[in-house]
Amino acid sequence: MPAWAEGDDRTGVLSLQGPQFGALPEGPSPGVEPIPTSRGGLFSNPWIWRGVGMMTALQLLLTYTPAMNRLFHTAPIDGPGWGLILAAAVTV
Repeated sequence: MPAWAEGDDRTGVLSLQGPQFGALPEGPSPGVEPIPTSRGGLFSNPWIWRGVGMMTALQLLLTYTPAMNRLFHTAPIDGPGWGLILAAAVTV
């Protein structure tokens, strides 16, 4: 049985990362009128991409920094764990 299925510290991080990365394609929050990609382009709003970059950096900091692992009782994610996260993100 994989370590993440046994309820160790990685379980919490896996349950945190999946929804975060799954929400990336949604873009702006509700109430903001979406701009079609054909008109605005995928990279037309640099603030969204700065936010995506900042969120990713903070998630990686939480996941792989030993001090954050101790503070939040988490553990670094291994390859199969990231596979699950990407699979969950694709289905959202």
